[in-house]
Amino acid sequence: MIQKYLTQRIINPILPANLRNLSGAQFLSLLIPAIVSMLLVVGFVAFTFYFLYGGIRYITSGGDKGATQAAKDTLTTALIGVVLLIALFGIINLLEIFFGFNITYFDLDQLKIIGGGGNPTPTPYLCSDGRPLCAGVCCDPSEVCFGGFCQ
Repeated sequence: MIQKYLTQRIINPILPANLRNLSGAQFLSLLIPAIVSMLLVVGFVAFTFYFLYGGIRYITSGGDKGATQAAKDTLTTALIGVVLLIALFGIINLLEIFFGFNITYFDLDQLKIIGGGGNPTPTPYLCSDGRPLCAGVCCDPSEVCFGGFCQ
């Protein structure tokens, strides 16, 4: 009985068609990489504005030692921030290469809660016409979904 409730889906009519019929795990598999990418972009935009702000403060300091030092501190903080962002991006890519997996793709279907005992085989997600559903995309009939990609 509990299996019936765990496999039900909530369909939100406001979402676009490619996201409307996804399970929670499939939706999170698409949402988490999007959030990681968005945070990197927001970090670089913040660096740009913070660096420009420090540069303008330096130019307008007018020789005042306190204002010049404050502007230099702002520029230093911005540079440290962008170095950390670049290092984080490099570490993510290094981990992907070293361990052989894509850290920005999360396959949360492995975390399904399956009621009952034994070792059941998970049922694949299918499109309305029976083709495999892979990361929100219907694969060709001759393809299978593996690692979030139609292959």
